[in-house]
Amino acid sequence: MAREALEALGGGEPIAFVRHVEDAEGPESSDGLIVRSGDTEGTLGSTALDRAGAALGRRALASGGVETQPLPGGGLLFAQGYRPTDRLVIAGGGHIAVELAALGDALDFRVLVMDDRPEFVEPARFAPGVETRLVDFAEAFEGIEMSASTYLVLVTRGHEHDLDCLRRVLAERARPAYVGLIGSRRRVRAAFLALRGAGVPDAEIARLHAPIGLDIGAETPAEIAVAIAAELIAVRRGTTPPGALRDRERVLDRLQAAASGEAAGSPAASGPSRDDDGAHPSDSAG
Repeated sequence: MAREALEALGGGEPIAFVRHVEDAEGPESSDGLIVRSGDTEGTLGSTALDRAGAALGRRALASGGVETQPLPGGGLLFAQGYRPTDRLVIAGGGHIAVELAALGDALDFRVLVMDDRPEFVEPARFAPGVETRLVDFAEAFEGIEMSASTYLVLVTRGHEHDLDCLRRVLAERARPAYVGLIGSRRRVRAAFLALRGAGVPDAEIARLHAPIGLDIGAETPAEIAVAIAAELIAVRRGTTPPGALRDRERVLDRLQAAASGEAAGSPAASGPSRDDDGAHPSDSAG
């Protein structure tokens, strides 16, 4: 158990251990349940306890912390989750990135902000604890491990930089938990067309959260950061929130429908997006 816990904390598969504690002041039972994302191993001594323990273990798996559940008649179930600290990587160091980095830090992500302009990765611009890095976007993710604990947000200043980042990410064998791309429907459509032209399968494109965030009518950089952070939380917790811009805009569906000769079109949603020049109106400096 100790070995598997260390592996999980070091970037391996998240895991949770569940014990049946017979008495609040007494020793644990010798039985235990190991809970992973796809299966369980071991037993707590009965089918009913195993079912309750598996549910509690999944909660601990999501939180990476301790979860408990009192049992009828006394005793309790105790679950300890182990998972690596989630890492939020933000490509682009503009105004939205400043706000999102602060939120990510408050949400217990390890935050890294990258840009190809030195003035936009000055540590003084960001919350304490936020790491910054000067990069060439074509090689932006060099040395960054892609895993189920990695969350990527692309808020660069230009369409070509987004594509550089997307090509790099989609070429990786391992997949991050989240890849979000800011942009209007027009710009997201252009990115998707470029990816399709490069031979990226639609199934891979469908994994992208684009347009990024929830449709809450966000306009300012701080509001846009909140809309993005809310979607990050939903993915982290394994929920499907209503109002995701990706689901409302259905950019890939529209491309597929157009290719089939079907008419498709609806008013653009409000929310996290760029104007036609590739920069959010409040983020014209970056």
